[in-house]
Amino acid sequence: MSAWLAQLTDEEVLDKFSRLKVTHTYEPSVLLHNADVLLRLRDEVRNFARAEKSAEE
Repeated sequence: MSAWLAQLTDEEVLDKFSRLKVTHTYEPSVLLHNADVLLRLRDEVRNFARAEKSAEE
């Protein structure tokens, strides 16, 4: 994940993580939204890692 983060600009990092919403009441819709955002970020990292690995081969 650190390699993925390292290739992003500061603005890109802020943009990606600003998609997360704050909830103080553990509102289910907000929690589901955040889970979806995190899953998409996870997929971006995985795709980046796969591309890096295939580039090395």
